[in-house]
Formats: sequence, structure tokens, C-alpha cells
Amino acid sequence: MKLRLFAALLGLLLTSAAAHAQYGFYINPVANRISNAQADTGEFAFMGEGNTNAWFKGVSYGGYATVSNSGKNEVGLDIRGSYVRNNNAPLKSFLIGLRGSHYIDGLGVRGYAEVLGGIGTSSAPHNPKSARRGQFMVLAGIDQPLNKHVDWRIVEVGYGKVSVINSTVVAPTESYASSTVFSVSTGLVFRFGGNKGLINNK
Repeated sequence: MKLRLFAALLGLLLTSAAAHAQYGFYINPVANRISNAQADTGEFAFMGEGNTNAWFKGVSYGGYATVSNSGKNEVGLDIRGSYVRNNNAPLKSFLIGLRGSHYIDGLGVRGYAEVLGGIGTSSAPHNPKSARRGQFMVLAGIDQPLNKHVDWRIVEVGYGKVSVINSTVVAPTESYASSTVFSVSTGLVFRFGGNKGLINNK
């Protein structure tokens, strides 16, 4: 998914939500452990020749907007992209989905969970060919407010599936199962509009 289309969709989401609810954006470091039970070989081996897993590092960016807010509970949408790379092989993801969160009394944090779907585009490490396939992720995290407009995303973890580039995409002589993606991220979230944020949402 091209960056301009991502920016247009993100802008539409945030603009439509600005008058009604809280919204925010983030750009944070992320690490993805991508694994498959079947090792691939040759120039199309996304995780390296003979490997069944590898850590890919990069950045996760996007924005969310709440469409329903009852104080401690929020429901909304999240649009996000990510770019991770290892062994000269990149994976670019574009995802959109539902987001729910709950303020945790006594801890001063808000836990959230998301279910997202979209497109993952992977490129071979030693060949210009790429594969664009469906991707889904389930994410959960904890945000702690630092002030009215900034949260510290203490941790976000995720689990999902995507079919990455492999030898069978080019020469389909056998099946190659979807790869598992485990992600972990941390960083900052910038909030605007709507309610006054988590600090006053007890």
C-alpha cells in the first residue's frame, strides 16, 4: 500500500473523528519474529536460506480514533502501517481494524486490544520479486498518560499470519504455509480532540 494512500485514509479517519472523539497518532520502533515450520532455500528464502524464523526490525506508524466513549471504556478504529527488514528482505504492512480499550483503576493505565486485517507485501532478499498477500493481526497493549496529550506506550504485543515471498510463489510445485508473525513494540502516542485524555478518564 503506497504511503500517499495510507496518509489519505488516515487523514480521513482522523478528520471525521475530530469533532466527536479522541484521536491520536504514533510512530514507534517494532520488532517482528516471523516464523514458518517449513524452511525455504534459494534466492527467494525470505527468512534466509534454510531458516525457519528470523527477527525483523523497523517502524510501526498510524493513528486511531474513538467512535464511542463511556469514560473508562472506548471503542474505535485503528489504521496502521509498518516496515520491517532483515537479511535485505522487507515486509511492508497496511492494516485497519477495530480497537477497544479500558481504563484500569488503581494503575493509571489504559489497556487496549485490536483486531486488524489488510495487506502484507514481502520482497525476496536476493531477487526483485515480491508477494502481496492478505495479513491479519491481533494486538494488545498498555498506554500510560504522561500529560494531557502524550501517552507512553509501555508495551504492545501482537500475533498474526501472512504469506511471505518464497520459492513456491515463483514455481508452485508444493504448498508453503502462511508464516506466523509475533510483534513487540513500545514508544509514544500523541492524543488530540474529544475528551481530555486518560488522566481525566477515571
